[in-house]
Formats: sequence, structure tokens, C-alpha cells
Amino acid sequence: MDKYPSDLSGGQKQRAVIARAIILNPVLLVADEPVSMLDMSVRAKILELMLELKRELDLTYLYITHDLATAKFFCDRIAILYLGRIVEIGPSEAIYQDPKHPYTKALLRAIPEPDPRRTVPRDLPRGEVPDASRPPLGCSFHPRCPMAFEVCGWETRDLKDLLEARWALQAAEEYEVDQAESQARWIRQFRQKLAADWLRVLRWRLTTTLDQRRAFARRRAYLPHSPEYALDLIRSLHNELT
Repeated sequence: MDKYPSDLSGGQKQRAVIARAIILNPVLLVADEPVSMLDMSVRAKILELMLELKRELDLTYLYITHDLATAKFFCDRIAILYLGRIVEIGPSEAIYQDPKHPYTKALLRAIPEPDPRRTVPRDLPRGEVPDASRPPLGCSFHPRCPMAFEVCGWETRDLKDLLEARWALQAAEEYEVDQAESQARWIRQFRQKLAADWLRVLRWRLTTTLDQRRAFARRRAYLPHSPEYALDLIRSLHNELT
């Protein structure tokens, strides 16, 4: 406890960060490359500690990593991203045993082989990684994919034309039913969010005293993002819907 951060080892720093993160009893923890800078022996201990805390505190982790070997050990479900888009998602066992997307297959082939006497064919993707601010149309991986064909480069206007053609071929009654179902789905999702906002405001009211709420209202000067304003907004929206 009497050491400065610069006096701590990498593993000690990670343990201190984990302790600081769980002190407020969170439900979700975002772990962005939590073990990338650690030695292999320390890396395993930190991952085992995180799994133990997950079981004891019923935590959910959002584990962000480039190391698919640790993801296989740590994660229940895996989402593979390329240029900021999810290209494949599923249970860990399915991702590793039967990958579907060519980029997922390339990532798995790129995992280093620990045995130096064993050679593994890599067959990695060729070409340059596109600019993430202007990703290719359709599947972002198709310029480097050996399995790409013409439909991989679809454009958003293709989807618009497809929807318009579908609606044009529908009978008037079927179109009205489709639109009504879409509107009902939106209202249902909105009411679910409304209920969640109600619970948040009620929880805030139950855990604070009247003086604390008045002091909070004076400090925030009834700003649009204050709980009191949110409560009034929720009431008005609820009245409009009902």
C-alpha cells in the first residue's frame, strides 16, 4: 500500500486496476487488452483471477483483444471485427471449430505455433488494409478475400432497391399489415426503454433524501439531463402513448 505506481510490476498494476474497477459492484466490465503487455505466466494468473471474480461476483466481461488464444480460454461468445464491423459472431467453440467467414479463418491461421519444429502453412490475406474511415462497400474484407465474388461488394442502394421491389409487389392489405407490425415493434421497443428509464428515476428517488434531491436540483439548475427533467419528459411521453 505504500508503493508508488511506478514501483509496481505489470501484474500488480493489473490487479490494482481490477480492484478499482470492481469496487462499485458493476454488472459489466470492459477489459480492453488487459493482458497484452504481460508475460505468459503472469497473463495466465490475471485471466484466472478475472474468471474467479466472474464466478464470485456474477460479472459480465466485454473482452477486447487481438490474441485469439486467450479469447478461446476466456470467452463464452466471440465477435470477430474487421474495420469496425462484425463479420462473424457465435459461441467460442463454434468459432474455433467451424469458422465461416474468410477473415476469421485467416485470423485462426495466424495464431503462432508454440512448437518451433512444426511448420504450419499460413496462407494469410494479401493486399493493404483499407482505410477504416472509408471502408469498402458490402463486405469490408472482400478486396483482400480469396473467396470474394461479385455480390460481396454490394452497396446500400442495392438493399434500398430490394426493399422497394418487395413493397411494390405486395398487395395493399399486406403492405399495411407489414407497416403496422413495424410500427408496433417500434412502440414496443420504445415502451421497454421507457420502463427502464422509469426504474432508473425511481431508484434514484428511493436512494436519496428529499434534501439531497432539492440540493441536486439547485446545483443542476434543472438542466435537460437532470433526473427531474427526465422524469417530466418520461411522464409526458407516457401520457402521449397511453
